[in-house]
Amino acid sequence: MQTKSKPSLESKPKPILTPEVKPESSRLVRAIHSLIAIAVVVILWLVFLPWLADRPVVRKHVDFLNDRRINASAMFYTELEP
Repeated sequence: MQTKSKPSLESKPKPILTPEVKPESSRLVRAIHSLIAIAVVVILWLVFLPWLADRPVVRKHVDFLNDRRINASAMFYTELEP
């Protein structure tokens, strides 16, 4: 019958994944993350929002505001009809 030996408290387990991060690569990673964030905002602003504005429900509301010459960016909630 075999008995399992207990690991000693002095030996630390080896880490599985611990990449050594150099300051240069850390700066590169931050730059890449920043570029990804900017790309997401640009795609939202230039692709998704114009696509959304062409949907029938939104187009109907935009046309309603344009027909009455209402500037939606200057509209206050207190001015809206219930």
